[in-house]
Amino acid sequence: MKILLVQSMEYLYPWGGAHKANRILMEGLAARGHQCLVITPSLNVRGYAEFLQTKVDSGEFDILEDQEDLFTIRQKSVTAYTVKGTFKVFPFLKSKIEQFQPDITIVSEDNTHMLLETVLETRARTVFLAHSQATLPFGPESFQEDSSKLGLYKQLHGILSVSQYLKNYFRMYAGIDSKVIYFPSYGPGPFPYLGHFDNKYVTVINPSAIKGISIFIGLARALPHVAFAAVPTWATTDDELDALRAIPNITLLEPSENINDIYKLTKVFLMPSLWGESFGQVVVEAMLRGIPVIASHVGGLPEAKLGLDFILPVQPITQYMNESVLASKIPVPVIPEQNLEPWRLALTELVDNRVHYDALSMDSYERSRDFHAQLGIEPFEIYLQELVDTTTQNISSIAPSSTDATSKIMETISNLSVEQRARLLTAIGERRAKG
Repeated sequence: MKILLVQSMEYLYPWGGAHKANRILMEGLAARGHQCLVITPSLNVRGYAEFLQTKVDSGEFDILEDQEDLFTIRQKSVTAYTVKGTFKVFPFLKSKIEQFQPDITIVSEDNTHMLLETVLETRARTVFLAHSQATLPFGPESFQEDSSKLGLYKQLHGILSVSQYLKNYFRMYAGIDSKVIYFPSYGPGPFPYLGHFDNKYVTVINPSAIKGISIFIGLARALPHVAFAAVPTWATTDDELDALRAIPNITLLEPSENINDIYKLTKVFLMPSLWGESFGQVVVEAMLRGIPVIASHVGGLPEAKLGLDFILPVQPITQYMNESVLASKIPVPVIPEQNLEPWRLALTELVDNRVHYDALSMDSYERSRDFHAQLGIEPFEIYLQELVDTTTQNISSIAPSSTDATSKIMETISNLSVEQRARLLTAIGERRAKG
């Protein structure tokens, strides 16, 4: 099969669960003999430019093209295009679909829905890969509901959900079915047993408002004798970094591509998320090293915990103050007051009770290994091939004389100056804020 992945996430970004899952999927499909391309806009995620430069310097992938508007690489038989400029990705995407003629086009994490609209205009056979209900335009956990976008999902040939929770969300709030396939996002294993009672830190990754930084900071203040560690990544703001630095028993750790560098220092892993986590791959990732996890009872986190203690109550986010039209941004959440006491009691029980710790550590290791043994690329390959075999719709070539309104708009926008685009973004944001 010829498979195209289109996503509003940097393809090589190593510290996000959805980023990693999609990259492993494409590399796995390529390893099984499929032709795989990726197209993404450049999103200016914190720390990504520096990370990418280290990879360029080390020669870890082949650079096929490095121009003002386009950066193209090839890694593990996958060709990935990063299109620079907010709106230039849309005409490039249409052109590449016409040229490549993919059997399947996968669209993922497109909170503006502009990439999805562009792909559907080409009449390509399209699958939506959903990693988060927050970026969907419907339901109570959406950043911003928009019923006009629901019709896009009904044009799809298929929808992949990363959890049973997300499948139920599609069904309940959109009346649409989807296929659940758990991602083999953790590597082939075997995994080192790193969970030890004498490890130093109670650790959180990506501390931020949506990920429950208020609970993390509250626990650090309530337990000054316990050492905490925070690993800032894509959602952590400068203000949140300042708040973390101000607390003496919190240590900031640099993110690492080798996640074992973090986990070998970790005694307990915290996942105090306040938004609708669709699954929470990092939960399984930590448990695969025998590290006990304390997680919120939101979204798919109970599913990721595989039935083990501890899953604790929180007051989830139900309101966002605004929405940015840029794909790389998330709205500003309104954070409800939280009851720290269940978290304090659970954490105290683990950090003070070696017998309880060791039992949960071993249960986590064994249950996550059983879960991991069932994962693979083959279920995705079978699903995509069945879609190709059972659908007959072919890609229609985009005629030069096309009068499609959205296509013309995108082409016009791509030619605007930086200042003109900024004014347009502001106007769109104001219009959305007014409803």
